[in-house]
Amino acid sequence: MIKHVAVTKAINSYLLIGVVGAFLFISVDVGYSFFANAEHALNFNNIVDPTFHDYIYFSFVTITTLGYGDITPIIPIAKSLTIALSLTGQLYLTILVAMLMGKFLSQSKN
Repeated sequence: MIKHVAVTKAINSYLLIGVVGAFLFISVDVGYSFFANAEHALNFNNIVDPTFHDYIYFSFVTITTLGYGDITPIIPIAKSLTIALSLTGQLYLTILVAMLMGKFLSQSKN
């Protein structure tokens, strides 16, 4: 049987990717607004002052590749970060499923 610890670590790692992505988006947004003297690097529709929850939301929508479109990147670095985060989320899930299936199949043969 697959150990629950491995599954818990995998889920926690996926959640950590989402939280780190949110901090990266905050860094890009704050840096852009500070250095470029502009509002935001992300287009927050109808949100005047985005909170941490808005960045978390955008990060998880990005890593799951749902792409609702209510928050969109504006500047090239934010667009690049969005692409990198979506690829990271999908590659992580692909590798995770392959590893778990490999462990499951190897244990079922024994």
